[in-house]
Amino acid sequence: EFLALLPGAEVAAVAIAGRMLEALRSNDVSAITPGRQLSASLGVACARSGETLGSLIARADEALYRAKHAGRGRVEVA
Repeated sequence: EFLALLPGAEVAAVAIAGRMLEALRSNDVSAITPGRQLSASLGVACARSGETLGSLIARADEALYRAKHAGRGRVEVA
């Protein structure tokens, strides 16, 4: 897992996550894992007024796990 903080990108965060997912899918990793492609599940959360960093990360993590349970290889928004 990794975390990307995108200050000022609240409106574009979902589009950025989608582009990240497509970039992963387009990588050829057949030399490492024949017959497989990279995939990721991404959770996106935009900060709410007065929200703590811990709460923001927890909401993004919840969205991430929803993406994993919904079939992986997708973006879910908190």
